[in-house]
Amino acid sequence: MGEDLKVRMIENGTVIDHLPAGSAMHIAGLLNLSSNLPVIIAMNVESAREGKKDMVKIENKFLSRQETDKISFVAPNATINIIKNRKVKDKRRVNPPDELNDILECPNKKCITNMEDCGTKFLKKGQKYKCYFCESQFRIEEFNL
Repeated sequence: MGEDLKVRMIENGTVIDHLPAGSAMHIAGLLNLSSNLPVIIAMNVESAREGKKDMVKIENKFLSRQETDKISFVAPNATINIIKNRKVKDKRRVNPPDELNDILECPNKKCITNMEDCGTKFLKKGQKYKCYFCESQFRIEEFNL
């Protein structure tokens, strides 16, 4: 007890930091991380800012905008760190976008997007997202992430 947790550095890739405690496995699932990529998952580690947090380190993978958007729903205060040659080259906070295309399924079972092969589109309206097609509004918790 009393020793700091040491998590191996990665050479190149992405570190997703400041995740809510207990959310790392969910994030890994959202990203469909390939079994051939080295992944380090740290859960419930101490954090001065959050008390407890999770972290995901993915060797040799850089996240797309769509992947970052997915993370923003589960962890709106997450930080994305791009690592190159063992150094942080870019650091940014996730930001839930104002418009989502082809990322989430509409929770409304009667929505045309759930009956036909077409994309989805949601527009941010305050704390909710409105389906462009059926015009229903949903809180983040209502989506099947």
